[in-house]
Amino acid sequence: MTLRSLTYSSLIAFLPIYLKERHIPLVTSSRILSFILFTGSIGRLVSGFFPGIAKACLLATFSVTLTTAHKVIRNNALASALTLGFGQGIGGLGVGILGIVADTAGFNVTIYNLTALPLLASLLSIKLKNID
Repeated sequence: MTLRSLTYSSLIAFLPIYLKERHIPLVTSSRILSFILFTGSIGRLVSGFFPGIAKACLLATFSVTLTTAHKVIRNNALASALTLGFGQGIGGLGVGILGIVADTAGFNVTIYNLTALPLLASLLSIKLKNID
């Protein structure tokens, strides 16, 4: 959850600057960012109706993660909500660290490395136990 949040928050923060360095017009950059935000919202909506299908989407897993936290931490909604909030908070804080990386190594390196985070999250999730 943290790696997903870090990837999403970083893309939202760094993509406009990356596209500006690539001489992409501001209007096109805005459309790309709006498309990412819009599809993320649709993914969250769809995941409520079809959680099995939505697991493959980067943003659609928020509701699936919350449901899983409820199953793992039974009868304690506060604890499962804190789990979700903590994961998103740490992911958001990581954007600052990646900002330092972007300042040092450049936006190309940062954006390319961001694409590896969902793969890393997928590999780590293989070790998770089935809780059903």
